Amino acid sequence: MNGKAIAARGYKDICTVYEFVQETAESTHITNAEETAKYENIPCRLSFNSSPKTVKANLANMAEQQVKLFLDPELQIVAGSKITVSHEGRTDTYKSAGIPKVYPGHQEIELELCEVWA
Repeated sequence: MNGKAIAARGYKDICTVYEFVQETAESTHITNAEETAKYENIPCRLSFNSSPKTVKANLANMAEQQVKLFLDPELQIVAGSKITVSHEGRTDTYKSAGIPKVYPGHQEIELELCEVWA
């Protein structure tokens, strides 16, 4: 069994990856960024650091946690993509925090939870 097949066995979560595609209307020549689902219902695995911490941001406390997404290395995920992940019966929305680390059997993407306030 290759590394990719071994990694895929641990994928118990499901994600959808959205990218923002620039479209220009011919009649007005105005460019808009449209959110488009690039991949839907993709098997993946969500991983968290040991425990979340709270940091002071402006006048509110903001929950901070390191989150990593593991998925198939053949998928092309652009930094800044919006990703919804269904994990343990709950669906949360994240943004891709950077360039994926691609390995022969999987890829790892650092995620940031979108707008979480504590």
